[in-house]
This record gives sequence, C-alpha cells and structure tokens, in this order.
Amino acid sequence: MMNSDEDEMPLNKILIVDDEATNRSILSAIIKKEGYIPLLAENGQDAVSLFELHEPSIVLMDIQMPVMDGYEATKRIKKIAGGKFVSVIFLTALDSDADLKGCREAGGDDFLVKPYKHEILKAKIKMLSDLGETHKKIQEQKKELSSFHQTLQHEKEVAERVFDNIVNDGFSRRLNVQGMFSSLALFDGDVVFAVDKPSGGVHVMLCDFTGHGLSAAIGAMPVSLVIKSMTKKGYSIRDIVKELNDKLYDLLPADMFCAACMIDIDPANRLVNVWNGGLPAQYYYGGGHGEAIRLESRNLPLGVVQTDRVDFVIDVYPFVEGAHLLLHSDGVTESRNQQGEHYGEERIEFLLSGTKAHDAFCVIRNDLEVFRGSAEQLDDITLTDIILEATDFSSLQDAYQPHDVLNTPPADWKVIFELDFTTLKSYDVVPLVMQHVMKTTGATGYLKEIHLMLSELFMNALDHGVLSLDSSMKSGSDGFMEFYREKEKRLANLQAGNIILELECHAAKGQGELRLRISDSGDGFDYTKKMMVDNSSSFVPSGRGMAMVKELCQSLKYQGKGNCVDAIYEWG
Repeated sequence: MMNSDEDEMPLNKILIVDDEATNRSILSAIIKKEGYIPLLAENGQDAVSLFELHEPSIVLMDIQMPVMDGYEATKRIKKIAGGKFVSVIFLTALDSDADLKGCREAGGDDFLVKPYKHEILKAKIKMLSDLGETHKKIQEQKKELSSFHQTLQHEKEVAERVFDNIVNDGFSRRLNVQGMFSSLALFDGDVVFAVDKPSGGVHVMLCDFTGHGLSAAIGAMPVSLVIKSMTKKGYSIRDIVKELNDKLYDLLPADMFCAACMIDIDPANRLVNVWNGGLPAQYYYGGGHGEAIRLESRNLPLGVVQTDRVDFVIDVYPFVEGAHLLLHSDGVTESRNQQGEHYGEERIEFLLSGTKAHDAFCVIRNDLEVFRGSAEQLDDITLTDIILEATDFSSLQDAYQPHDVLNTPPADWKVIFELDFTTLKSYDVVPLVMQHVMKTTGATGYLKEIHLMLSELFMNALDHGVLSLDSSMKSGSDGFMEFYREKEKRLANLQAGNIILELECHAAKGQGELRLRISDSGDGFDYTKKMMVDNSSSFVPSGRGMAMVKELCQSLKYQGKGNCVDAIYEWG
C-alpha cells in the first residue's frame, strides 16, 4: 500500500491499462518516444497491483476489461493515492452521456474516445505531467508553510507563557475587583497591575500602550518588573513612575508611549494617591462621596520625554471604606456604535450619578456592550472596578519576598544614616534602609511591621519636623490635597535641615530586637495629640499611623520637644 503522507509521485512513469495487447504496444511506443517509462496491465486488478508497487502519476485506463473494469480500478487507485497527485485518462470507444458520467464518478480526470489522435494524447499527457510538477511544488511549499506555522505556533505559545508569567499577577481574581478585558489582538496593549505594599495597602496601575498586539504588549514586561520590584521594596508611586518613565523613554521607539494611571491605596494612613498620565479621567465614587470624583490626567504619558524635564503631579484623596475606583482605558470612552458615535465620558458619569455604587460597574459594562452592539472593536478595552477595603494590618501576608537574604544567622549591628536636605529632596530613603534591614536582621516574617514603623516615624520627622507641616491642614474636603501640595512645595524649596536615623539590631535565629532612633532638625511638635488618636474611626484625617506604630512597638518614646523618638520592636 502507498504511504498516507503527501510525498511526491514519480512523474516519469505512466501506467497503461488495456486488455488488448495491440493497444498496449501502441501506447507503450508513444510513451517511450515522449521520454516516459510505460507500465503495462491487461486488466483492472493488475493495474491496482502495479499502481501500489510503482506509484505512477498518470494512468491511461480502458473501461471494458475482464476481472475488473476501468471504473472499479480507478476508484481503488484514487483511494490508494489519497492526497497524492495521480491523473487518470480514460481511453474508451464509448461516448454516451452515461459513459462520460461514469468516468467522472469513478474519479477520471480526462478521457479520449477511440480511435484517438496521437497528438492529442501526447498533449494531454504533457499537460498532466506539467500539472503534476506544479502539484509537487505546491506540496513542497505546503510542507514549508506547515513547518513554519508549527514553529510560529510554538514561539507564540512560549511568548504567551512568558508574557503571562511576567505580567499577570492575578489582578482580576482579587475578591474586591471586578473587570472587563477585551483584547483587539492576541496580546493586549492594556494591562492592569496590583502589587501589595510591604506596609499594607496596594499599588494599582492601568497601562495603555500605543497600538495593539505584540508591539504594544511588549512594553508591559519591563513595567511589570519595575512596579513589582519597587513596590515590594517600599518605594512610593512617585519614585516608581519616575523609574518607569526612564525605562520606557530608553526602550520605546519615538512614536510609542504608555498612557497610565497609578494609584496608591493606603488604608493605614487613610490615603488614596493618584498619578494619571494621559488616560481619560478615572473615577472615585461611593462610600458617602456624593458625586463621583474625576481623577484627571495631570501628567504626560510615560516614555514621552526624559524624567528631568517632567514635574510629576500626584493628587491625594482621603481613603473611604467601601468607596470604589473605576479604572478604564480609552478603549471604553472611544468605543463606537454602529452609527459611529463615541461612548464618551458623559455617559459613564450619567450612569455613576444614577446608580448605587455596588451596581455601577455591572450597569456600565452592560450598557457599553449594548451600545457597541455588533460594531467593530477598534481598540483594546479595559474596564475595572476596585472596592476599597481597610484590611486588618496584622492579617496581611508579608509582601516582601527577598531572594538574597543571608542564610547565616544575623550578627548584632548598629548603623547610622545622616541625611541632609539635598538627600531628603532627592531620595526616598525608607526603601533603601529597609533593604539593609531585610538582609541583615533575619526578621523575614516581620518586615511588614518594621516597614510600617520605620516609614511612619520617618514621615513624621520629615513632615512635622523638617518641613514644619501641621496635620490640621488635612481637615476639610480638600484638606488632603492641600496638605500634600504644600509638602511638595516646601520640599522643593528646602535649603536646610536634616534627619538622623540610628538603627541597632540584636538578633538570633527566629527572634530579635530592633532599636530605632530618629531625630530631626525641626522645632518639634505636640506628639501627645498624635499618640491619643482613636484608631477605630474612619474619619480621622491624621495620626492613625502613629497609633498603629504604638501598638506594634514594645516601647515608643518621644524625647524633648518631639524631634527625637526612640522605638523598640521585638520579634519571635
């Protein structure tokens, strides 16, 4: 039997099937003269056997023969050939319509009525031989295309796995998240990240890269690595956005950028910090807010200009338990219906104003789908809703995942960081200090609490000591934003001042003690008020962090006028 694959046929052999020896001899002579090798069979059964053995590409078939007629032989030959090229020319004295129909139904490709002209026979053989050569080339190209497709499919699967492993952080599977994600191509140019912070809370980022498909999605990989690494080390969204801008400016071509919105959800300090660069207005609504707050774009997209030419504007809002963040790419607002109309921001705001907060996402999602109908999708679409929840600090899993922690038992150590005003203006110091603590204390399971203690005490020294800011500024509807705008202004104009951090560690396997002293050059503040804050209230504008630090530490004492604080934290 012939093989089932589509290997090429021997095009120089022709099978002659006729029960009359004279006819076989005449055809054989013609075939030889044309440069072909004749194979001779006197009935259909012999023809089938010879075809299986030699696999010729052309068969000259008589119809009326003993043992097996030409119709049956042709059917069997075609079945044996499968997808391989083989042409059957019927040579017959019969010329009725029924006979011609029988030739076609048996699988015949052509026929000649006896007596036939030799020149016509030779022309048909030449035509079928050329057709066989063409078929051969097509099959070779088909094999090449099949091999290329298999390689491409494998590379696509590898790319999907790598992309998914790097980018996907299970955002849509979080309990307080609802999402609608519709990609225009295989790879999505819209990506949403959510990374837990070491001190509680989460950094959320929606990225919308220029274009679609792989070229748009490839930028998401460095973004993923930066946001995950820097968040877990305790960096602020300002530092993360600056680093992302540097990376994407160097990486992306001139005609490509990343519109993005990054949000720091900070339940411990009851803050929501928002950086929006180039995306449509996002929305903060529900939880007693009244009208939805528009989180406007006040920054350039990432990767457009160098970082030293950009002022990064971050808006600050109070954290409200049960409130919602509605994040979306421009694929939502720019979606069109069959009449070519845009969905638009006004439609979103109308639905938010007339819908209960916990139903708003589903209402907007369903309304968008009805609006679009069967209209063509023109861009990646991302619509997601996040419910703000004040997770209990003690129940949070450690967000630190250090891979380079020393395996040897930590030794006792003491270190002092003296930070002048130039350093305070230029660097986020807490993550740098935490990297040292992480690698040398052996307190891997307690780094979240240490981070909260360190960051809260350092921010108090900076805000109320060096910058002389008053927490009462946070009162009122716009108090948070005014406070942090004033902080940015004073920090930018800072010309003097310093903070000294002294850390001392005494540790053994599984347990230890960290002593922290922070002193600043400021005039001090009334720390007794901060220590008396009712941490159970959701409406206290300031001081909640200090109350949490007091609960965490075995000892917390302010010295003198409040510009020096000693804290002791024990673990194990």
